[in-house]
Amino acid sequence: MGVERLAASLTRLQDALADVRLPLDVPSAAQNRELVRTQGSQIEDYVLPRLRRLDAPLLTVVGGSTGAGKSTLVNSLIGRVVTATGVIRPTTRSSVLVHHPDDAAAVRYPAAGPHRVCSRLRDGRLAGGANAQKKAE
Repeated sequence: MGVERLAASLTRLQDALADVRLPLDVPSAAQNRELVRTQGSQIEDYVLPRLRRLDAPLLTVVGGSTGAGKSTLVNSLIGRVVTATGVIRPTTRSSVLVHHPDDAAAVRYPAAGPHRVCSRLRDGRLAGGANAQKKAE
């Protein structure tokens, strides 16, 4: 499927989600209304922009159970320690956002909650919050 066809399909899905009505006040209605809204927003805010601009930063989320090797995988892909690994569970106690400095304008930072931000500089050093630098060294 070409990029144009995929974008058209996603736009139709987004339109269909916008048309979803859950009028009954059953126990899960509010939760499902929010799910429909957030899915439409994800398509609009993340998926479609990356299809329209293939050079846009790639957003990747690594998830899994504790001790599965997520931090090891991320460190291996980045080529540098950006998140601690260890035998104590859980090792990573806050989310980690890693991006290239050139992509900083395209990255929306979380407004609240524990997180660390690391930017890999061209010379291989890391920049970011105090936690990011301390953890990565």
